[in-house]
Amino acid sequence: MSGDIELEIKPSPLPLKYPLHLAAQSGQISDLVQLLPNISPFQQDLNHRTALHYASNYGNKHIGLEMATLILNSPAVSTIEMKTELINVQDENGETSLHLAARIGHRRIVELFLFAGADVNIKSDQGIEPIQLIYEKVPYAMCAVFDTAIQYRSGDVGDENYEIVMDFGPIVGYPAEDEKDEPLLIESGMLAYPLKNGERQCKEILLHPLVQLFLEQKWKKIRPLFWTGIILHILWLGVFSAFLSILYHKNCPYVPEVANQTDIICPWSFYPNSVPWALATIVISSLMLVKDILSIISLPRGIYFFTKIENLGHLVILGLVIITTYPEWTVSQDNQITLHVWQYQAAAVGVFLAWTLILGQIGKTPRLGIYVEILSRVLKSFGLFVLTFISVLIAFALSFAILMPQQPAFSTLPLALSKVLIMMTGELSHEIFYELDPTNSMTVGVMGHLFFVMFVITVTIILFNLLIGLTVSDIQGLRAGAQVSLLWCRLEQIYFMECFIFGKYVVHLASLAQIGTDFFKKFQIAKDSGGEMYVHVFQKSKIPKDLQSQVKDLSTKNMAGKNN
Repeated sequence: MSGDIELEIKPSPLPLKYPLHLAAQSGQISDLVQLLPNISPFQQDLNHRTALHYASNYGNKHIGLEMATLILNSPAVSTIEMKTELINVQDENGETSLHLAARIGHRRIVELFLFAGADVNIKSDQGIEPIQLIYEKVPYAMCAVFDTAIQYRSGDVGDENYEIVMDFGPIVGYPAEDEKDEPLLIESGMLAYPLKNGERQCKEILLHPLVQLFLEQKWKKIRPLFWTGIILHILWLGVFSAFLSILYHKNCPYVPEVANQTDIICPWSFYPNSVPWALATIVISSLMLVKDILSIISLPRGIYFFTKIENLGHLVILGLVIITTYPEWTVSQDNQITLHVWQYQAAAVGVFLAWTLILGQIGKTPRLGIYVEILSRVLKSFGLFVLTFISVLIAFALSFAILMPQQPAFSTLPLALSKVLIMMTGELSHEIFYELDPTNSMTVGVMGHLFFVMFVITVTIILFNLLIGLTVSDIQGLRAGAQVSLLWCRLEQIYFMECFIFGKYVVHLASLAQIGTDFFKKFQIAKDSGGEMYVHVFQKSKIPKDLQSQVKDLSTKNMAGKNN
């Protein structure tokens, strides 16, 4: 019976953790120092991770940096090529040590790996590159790399002809092997990763002179398309506004003959005829709808389109176009059209949104954008202010409504609340307290005056002045950070425009119109010069004055570093 038993000998699996891995995972620097001379740091555990993976992922940033430095400076990693090879080792998830360091936000470790020659384009099994995580999680770590991209070329440092070499490659990112054949690259794509993190977290990277010069060069390239888009939006909103004014205000105003009349019947043969304006509105709106659809499918994250209030406003207007133009195509046999009261309301909302969105287009311009941003910040502050103190306003509104129900302004809670908001601005009507019903007791009159005095002190004087103070503070803070806000806005506009014009659907439509890729390359800063496709030479006089000092300091610093 024992002869029927077959023994299967399996190779012993790799241990879950080697001593070097355990030392790095637990942050034991002394153990690392003892083990590194005798153990190769290229050793991988069952998860295909090296000790450098665990050092990069260690919670304490100072200890993690010290361990990563020890591993990269160990005797077994003596050349820069070996350091690069060690950093680029992928674990079972396809992630390198740079992936882990960037995801956890270890700025110094990321900088250490970048200067050691780490490959920022290695994709994990999920298709994520380290450069994406760096820009998204620790964008400020790139500033050290940006510093080295500004180099001295020729000329006297104090001369206006002093030439500086700018390498925009670290900003754009170098294409991977499978992407080199793609002629069109969204050059602001990598820089746009921090957009969802907010202005404050991206302040350091946006203010870097290399980034500012990059955005300036991209703006010069893409500015014609940008202004074309603004003009088309203003034309669309202007035509829609003109149609609403002609039909709903001039030709067929809402003047009901009886109080309960909800429909207005107008002759269709009025002048000027609104049909051409309706047709123009529908045609332009259809084009804008196609443009919005292409924008959504062109963005890497289409949901980002719906996070912008302006884009949501466009979609609302497209719906209002259908509602407000519909009567033009429903002419009765006796050449009359019927307009419902809700269509007048839709027209009022439409014309309001149209002119508000025109303000949004004006806000996209570099010089005027700061004023629109100020208005936006003040509106947000006011909303938070009202939300905070709404209970106080409701308290006074209910009190006045109970004490003076015979007053039309306080007959219902919504009317009372709106009246209180108006009174908050200083529009106080003290006469209403002398119009109380004489049959009421004196207590009601005294209580009404008491609440009125309390309202003047609490709301009109204290809260309203507090609101003014907060508004002034917000404006001053916004002006102080105006440069970051403008750079943020410019980056966002450039990124949206590049995603749109370089999207595969727009490029395909252009090819059908016999428009080749050479047309699109006009909007890129890349040059057809191999490895130096993003290298540009600037004279000192061509650099903005507010950046000349920083650029000169960085270029001379890098020049001194080379000499040493």
